[in-house]
Amino acid sequence: MEDIQGYQKPAENCQVIKPTIVPSLLLLQSSIIAITILIFFGSFLLPLGILLVVSFGLIGFFIGLVIFIIVFGSILAGTYHFTKMSLLKTEYRFYYSRVEYFEGFLVKNRKTVNYDRISNVGQRKGILEGRFNLGTIFIDTAGYSAKGHEIAMTNLKNPDKIYDWILKVTSKK
Repeated sequence: MEDIQGYQKPAENCQVIKPTIVPSLLLLQSSIIAITILIFFGSFLLPLGILLVVSFGLIGFFIGLVIFIIVFGSILAGTYHFTKMSLLKTEYRFYYSRVEYFEGFLVKNRKTVNYDRISNVGQRKGILEGRFNLGTIFIDTAGYSAKGHEIAMTNLKNPDKIYDWILKVTSKK
């Protein structure tokens, strides 16, 4: 089997590809998730904040601000930790006739797709991902749901090179 330079090749004659963890990008993604969660739950907590300000004035405002910072920091830290741990446990193994996908920190997923079932391979590089030379590669199979992809390989370093390699490997089968 052909080799992708810079990626681990285990003794089982398969090519292993793992996501790349960029702490600043992960922090930004986690911040967006934390802000989204706070906006959703903020509508429920707003009356509490107003009550604190009305009841205690400026001290109530600072108490509410401290509570907000603690809640935001906790959500941010939790999101960052669980996303990082999930990425550390994720790997894609390309064998002679199939690709195996392993993911999960709390909930573990494993999937095997034979090359002859692959109907489409796609690639996406967002603005932020592109800045760090990262991207996402999608593998679809015939008959799979239009809502998603069979396998979505995220945070891959040098996605153009990997995309071309996957097309070459899967087209031979």
